[in-house]
Amino acid sequence: MPPWVVTFALLVLALLASWLLHAGIYCLSMRLLSRRDEFCGALLRQSKRPVRLAMTVIAVAVAVAFAPLTQRQETLAQHISGTGRPD
Repeated sequence: MPPWVVTFALLVLALLASWLLHAGIYCLSMRLLSRRDEFCGALLRQSKRPVRLAMTVIAVAVAVAFAPLTQRQETLAQHISGTGRPD
């Protein structure tokens, strides 16, 4: 299989996994916390999208680390995703 296919598959799987994990944690948290306290429910609703974005960035960073990329491609992917080391 060509390296680009493996990389694409890793990225897609990482994104799907992060979205599913976020949805599961969010639903469970809403079920457990929003009944007890109105503030917790409101806090969870407000932080839903930022947390999903953070989990997506982490998933892409992990997928890029395991993808069969050249050093230049890996550096470019880290630069684009914002997960690379500062120079």
